Amino acid sequence: MHLRSEGVAERPDAGQSEDGAPRQRRLLQHSVWIPLGVFVLARVVSGLILAWGSARQMALGPGSISKVTHPEEAAPGYWGVLSNWDGQWYRAVVEEGYPSVLPTLDGEVLGNNWAFLPGYPSLVRAVMFLTRLDFVPAASLTSMACAATATVLIYRLMLVRGGRFFAFAAVVLVNFFPSSPIFQVAYTEGLVLLLVVCILVALHRQRYVLLVPLIVALSLTRPLTLVVAALLGLHLLRRLRGRPEDAPSRREVMGLLGLGALSVSLTGLWPAIAAIRTGEPSAYLLTMSAWAQVGEELGLHENWIGQVFVDPGALLVAGAIAVVVIYRVVRGRVLVPELRDWGWLYPLYMMGATAPGAGIFRYLVLAIAPLCLLSPVSALETRADRTMRFVVLLLLVAACVVGQVFWVKEVYIMHTDYQPFP
Repeated sequence: MHLRSEGVAERPDAGQSEDGAPRQRRLLQHSVWIPLGVFVLARVVSGLILAWGSARQMALGPGSISKVTHPEEAAPGYWGVLSNWDGQWYRAVVEEGYPSVLPTLDGEVLGNNWAFLPGYPSLVRAVMFLTRLDFVPAASLTSMACAATATVLIYRLMLVRGGRFFAFAAVVLVNFFPSSPIFQVAYTEGLVLLLVVCILVALHRQRYVLLVPLIVALSLTRPLTLVVAALLGLHLLRRLRGRPEDAPSRREVMGLLGLGALSVSLTGLWPAIAAIRTGEPSAYLLTMSAWAQVGEELGLHENWIGQVFVDPGALLVAGAIAVVVIYRVVRGRVLVPELRDWGWLYPLYMMGATAPGAGIFRYLVLAIAPLCLLSPVSALETRADRTMRFVVLLLLVAACVVGQVFWVKEVYIMHTDYQPFP
């Protein structure tokens, strides 16, 4: 997906100069190899932390704190921890598919594969077929390939207004984010990030037809299409209130409204599929309630907003998210508008749609939230400003690496029967 930007766009006179074409090729190459280099370095760091943390993992088998499709010995090494937690469920989906009858115990529906949407396991299954790899390496390869592609697109999207340093800082902070090891394990975050960034790019470039398959794919990977509907609404409003030459045609207005309606309606696609396959109209809701009951047993409310009123810790997390949102709105003036909108819409949605838990750390990596910390107010900066931004970037990277150590050690590595789900 091509992006024109101040960093990669062709100069008006490029076609008339002898070195215009080579310069353009160099810029395009840099916009690929720089973010890929950052991605590889970040995954090496995360891989070392995962390998180190694996020594702390307990033996997994029947009766463990999470579903186990393939028992593991204690301290299984790097490859042995890549399918922890939800990775076990995605492995079950790949190997078993979805049950035609909901499993129950004493009349209550148990947690089952229907809680895990098919987009990611279907892609992993395709990679397994093409490469003949087992689930774990195929899942890791899939996650990293998606996240790497998303990293390149984020870099080029940031170039549109932010410039090279801010594009570089963005991909550095996203890939060193405390929960960024999730990009190389059997989780959906890499694929979801890619789909979200593709949606932002298509929306910014006004390639509305491309949004249809992207939104459908997202609805079958992570239930975030309501956020996309809000994003479409803001995009349409901005065009209607913008410059006359950028005003949408009647056809575009109707198309965006239709895309918004599609995004809202697709929230029911997977529940409808589950209902048809099982013959139980509420199959998906009953399945999800099994996890909600676990949260209730732990004294958690249905979402972060409700938890804020009873838990000071949740209030602290909510306050931190609010600061990020406000900072992005105030400071993100040179960010692409669609990227800025996603940066505050998504965290607010997650506060209302998810139960309190350690999962918020990995959810926030999809907000591309670190971008707001270094996004400039304007393009005018002094040398002192630029120096300070490099110092701040280095400090943030160091803090993120420390955060990765904590997240891997205390949250992702399964070391006790009593620990938060990542």
